[in-house]
Amino acid sequence: MAGRQSRTYNPDEDWFTDPLNPDSETNAKRKRWKKGSVLDVLAKMRLPQGPQSVKELFNYPEQLVQAAFSKPEWQDRCVDLLRWGVVEHSDYSGIFAEREAKRLLFMALGQCKGIHVPHMVRKTCDIDPSSQRVLLHMSEVLDAGESCVFADIRAQLHPEAQEWCLAASPKPEDSIKAKEDAYQAMADFLLENGHWAVDQEHADFCLKHGTNCVVNRPRTDLNLCNRPQGIFSGSLIVGNAGNCCQGWSSEGKRARKAHSSQHAWNSWLAQRRELALRSEEDMFFQECTELWDVEGCLVKPLEDSHTVVHTTVGPSTLGWPTSRNRLLSAGLSSNSLVWLGPTGADAVKQDFEAVFARSCMLTGSVFFQEDTQSGLNGMNAS
Repeated sequence: MAGRQSRTYNPDEDWFTDPLNPDSETNAKRKRWKKGSVLDVLAKMRLPQGPQSVKELFNYPEQLVQAAFSKPEWQDRCVDLLRWGVVEHSDYSGIFAEREAKRLLFMALGQCKGIHVPHMVRKTCDIDPSSQRVLLHMSEVLDAGESCVFADIRAQLHPEAQEWCLAASPKPEDSIKAKEDAYQAMADFLLENGHWAVDQEHADFCLKHGTNCVVNRPRTDLNLCNRPQGIFSGSLIVGNAGNCCQGWSSEGKRARKAHSSQHAWNSWLAQRRELALRSEEDMFFQECTELWDVEGCLVKPLEDSHTVVHTTVGPSTLGWPTSRNRLLSAGLSSNSLVWLGPTGADAVKQDFEAVFARSCMLTGSVFFQEDTQSGLNGMNAS
């Protein structure tokens, strides 16, 4: 795999061109300014302008397509990846917002470039009852009730692997060090035994169908007749996950790798590695808090199965008046995809921002769907 540079990320800083000396050779490695500082504001002003109205916000998918296709070679690669269709699934699904994001992007591809992308969802999974209700409704309305909805990532493994992990789980009274060691031993076990722990015949209870359904159905099942037109075993299979961040925040007492959510994470990680090695999954997208240890929790464990690239970005960097940075990762299966971009976290970040970063031209008031005077009248009345 390509070499990667590790560093500690400071969420109060970002990379931008030196605004006082934009032509300097030092901008080959762009400087980092404290977020909100005068130099930070000046640097962002040099970016292309982001959306300037509600209409332009609604047209954001078209803007993304134009940016991603701004070079002929980028367009050729995207078309080559997407032309046989996309089959996706999700864990830690929440309300599966990434599905809507892809739907809008595929719609924009059709409108702007005349490219039709067949799209299918096979399964979702979330432990939260409120999220489950949303996922069940989505399955019924968007998938004719065919996509599965599961409740627990930990139950997606072979029953013997589930029992082993349960027995190996630390006790609440154990020390932080003991908990971290226990979860690391669990991760090691699952990665070493994935050839049987990740069983593609294993079925778990499906909330949508009221019976046990196979969790990780083989790619060859896509050749069966009951599928959207254009989907088959050669389609791009994509996983999605927004894993639990509590352990990396004050809510989880910053327990990090000693937090109980590591059990589910280890179960998810083992599936990504094993399915990639079997050529049953082509790539995944993952997001978490920017404090999450992406190198230790994701890059290194998957170094023999994936190329993982990641960057930290927030809506404001993309021109939206919202401040919420997240760490975004993409894992490319070494069996089916090749990463042609830069290596090293800093280089990936700079490359991403060179294409997609925009100056923020709006304030948060754009999200209020009433005029200013009506809002003031309402405040005064209360």
